Amino acid sequence: MATLLLSDGPPHPEQIKAAVRMRGTTLTALARAAGLHPRAITLAMRQPWPRAEMALADFLGCSPADLFPDRYDANGNPKRGKAVASQCKAP
Repeated sequence: MATLLLSDGPPHPEQIKAAVRMRGTTLTALARAAGLHPRAITLAMRQPWPRAEMALADFLGCSPADLFPDRYDANGNPKRGKAVASQCKAP
């Protein structure tokens, strides 16, 4: 996967799409093959969808955290939810 990326840091969604296409398939076909909704992987490019992220990462030979580092913690577990009011500091 790293050889297809043009910059350091998280890959741009277009780089991910290009990597899938260069391997001979589409995001839609990949989602169907994984038993997901046909648009699941396309939607996962914009919003968290752990099953779709895992299918994409498995296909590309990397971890979901490599593709979407802002969605995963240091242990590679998906981050969930938003901060609750008790965790937020008042101004």
